[in-house]
Amino acid sequence: MDVILHIGCHRSGTTTLQRLLQGHAPALWSRERVAVWTLPQTRAGLFRGLIRARAAMTPEFRERGLRSTGRMRAEMARLEARGCRQLLVSEENMLGGLWQNLGTGLLYPEAEFRLGRFAPAFADRCRRVVIGLRAQPDYWASAIAQTLPGGLEPPAPASRASIARGPRSWRHVLEEVARVFPAAQLRVWCYEDWGGRPDLQLAAALGREGELPFYPAGGWHNRSLSADALRQLLAERGAWTARAAIPPGAGRWQPFTPADHARLAAEYRRDLAWLHAGGQARAQLISGRSPAAGAEPQEGSAHEREHQEMEGNS
Repeated sequence: MDVILHIGCHRSGTTTLQRLLQGHAPALWSRERVAVWTLPQTRAGLFRGLIRARAAMTPEFRERGLRSTGRMRAEMARLEARGCRQLLVSEENMLGGLWQNLGTGLLYPEAEFRLGRFAPAFADRCRRVVIGLRAQPDYWASAIAQTLPGGLEPPAPASRASIARGPRSWRHVLEEVARVFPAAQLRVWCYEDWGGRPDLQLAAALGREGELPFYPAGGWHNRSLSADALRQLLAERGAWTARAAIPPGAGRWQPFTPADHARLAAEYRRDLAWLHAGGQARAQLISGRSPAAGAEPQEGSAHEREHQEMEGNS
């Protein structure tokens, strides 16, 4: 039995794919002998002790993680005995958390450590790791909008400028994924192409080419709030200074200055160029995005027409 890990990233359509997996789990099992673990499993105790920041790791959590590893390996052996061919695990928090990213101003600064906690459970079975990337300006804007309802304040201008000048890009994240799972195929898609196509994401995760027509895409889920909605939320909290930092509008709030937005977009183009050049034989780009396309969906593209002003997923 092969294990396939879908590890995110956040705000790249993960919730939409997970809803598709949950809705079609019986069909995936009966037609494909594919089992799925998504949030009802991973966040109901299966990953207990494993999703934890390095600074918060204690002997108690290490012990819990060891017990969870044992339970997962026992469950995988049971699935294999039932004839399971593939186990697809979708959990973006294996890679890290949005709050930590925003707190440090870095893309998944503990990706290697956090994924390494799962290596004892999956490493000898993991045949493929799949991940969706999103252009840095939109990723950070969506992450900020997603965490404001939970009580986080918008980053100050200096913090936003620090994010734009940060040393860490998607290349670094992908290289760390490859180090943790060196025997696995690492497949990468772009949110700008496949953010609203969980059916294509599923096909790619399972190692298929093209669509799986009997698993329709369905709707989008967990989009972030508009600028107007964020302003209302902050007003209800009495956060008037934070509210004043967000200009009114029905669309998405873009928190970066034009110069910082351009820096982040240029970094994404470099990431895509690295992937198109072969990703140093570590990562394969599968969604067809060209680095010349920049950090935004092309004007008039099918993605833009169908999903204008709709956000990605957690």
